[in-house]
Amino acid sequence: MRILTTLFCLGSCLLMAALASCGASSPPPQQGAPPVEAIIVAPFEMRGGSQAVWRVNVNGYNGPFTIHWDFGGGAVVNEHDFSNELSPNLLQVGMVNGTEAVKEYTVTVSVTDKVGETDTSTFRYRVDPPGDEPDPVDPPVKPPVDPTPGNRAPVIDSFSVNNGVLQVSCSDKDGDDITVSVVDEFGNEYPSQEGTETQFEIDQWVAFWQAEVSLEITASDGQDATSTTATYAPKPISIADDTLYAVAMSGTAPSVRDPQQASDGQSVRVVVFTGPTKQPFQRMASVAVTCEDGSDYVLGSFDAGAPDGSTDANGLTGIDGIWQLLEADDLQYSADDQIGGIHRRDLPGSRGALDFSIIPQGALEITGAYGVLFSFEIAFSEPGEYRIGFQPVDTISRTYYQDDSASNEFFWGDVTNSTVPNIITVN
Repeated sequence: MRILTTLFCLGSCLLMAALASCGASSPPPQQGAPPVEAIIVAPFEMRGGSQAVWRVNVNGYNGPFTIHWDFGGGAVVNEHDFSNELSPNLLQVGMVNGTEAVKEYTVTVSVTDKVGETDTSTFRYRVDPPGDEPDPVDPPVKPPVDPTPGNRAPVIDSFSVNNGVLQVSCSDKDGDDITVSVVDEFGNEYPSQEGTETQFEIDQWVAFWQAEVSLEITASDGQDATSTTATYAPKPISIADDTLYAVAMSGTAPSVRDPQQASDGQSVRVVVFTGPTKQPFQRMASVAVTCEDGSDYVLGSFDAGAPDGSTDANGLTGIDGIWQLLEADDLQYSADDQIGGIHRRDLPGSRGALDFSIIPQGALEITGAYGVLFSFEIAFSEPGEYRIGFQPVDTISRTYYQDDSASNEFFWGDVTNSTVPNIITVN
């Protein structure tokens, strides 16, 4: 109780200082100083079932500031014990730890000023086991059940992504063997590795249309696990005018007995993207995606617009990609069984084509429209190399777009798909 009393006194002093400075103008920014800076001040002691006061020191000249706390599962915030109006940088919380061992967590504080500048600070802290007479917490904190009493979960000490390689450093105070696994935000899993120092080759073409991709890193000792999130910038492609692209989100895949029934991890998602169109674009009349014999469309995998974690084969779940740019109200597209059923084998090299079309409702007509048109998954029945491309014509036009009148056929100037990675190696 003495420690907590000291902390509350410290908080009171801070409040008085803050009130005394009300009405003062913000000092001019110093040259080279960051717009906003967050510095975490942790309590002296943290014990499960007790209360603790946290503080963040905010340096900046564009207040007021918005402060967001995330204790990583190690605390319960008692919102009625503090006032943003009086003390936005002080927070009283109930600490969580129901085990007989020390537990470690990471607190993250994000501070945003009135013009949108943000700084994020993290601090790894420990919570001791509950004492004989812990300080009461209101509301009461129900500690989580530790699945392995006495076991300490591994710790992810550091991670970085450089030149397409994710490096992860871990440790385990119990000396247990550590297995590290990585999965990206689209559900693509990388092969797990063992050891305290591991590295993963990241496919930099994944999500080439995004500015950032997140990776979930998990370290497990076979009993408990610790997870964290890393981000990296995917490798961009040079987008040319009036050019159509089909980019696979993975360069490798396993062969499967029945491609149309491929399960998670056995297929590759292909993203179809258009550079700025030279003619007015309003509807994707037809796009025929080609690949060698032995490949096939995975039923139920069609997604109009950018990949968003859910498919649209059985009903539209959201409008994104180029269709959001066109402000479409609704989309009509090829039936799922038609995509998989019309699989012609009449192209040179035993190549077949999958037909796609998307007709938006209430959409704008834009010259220079660009973005993700759609994506789908493809699986392969035999090992080998498979090349993704397009079929421009097969007696009738197969790959073209139209304006609002739907009376003109506009052909993309380049559908060779030769400037991006278009080969999938199947093992």
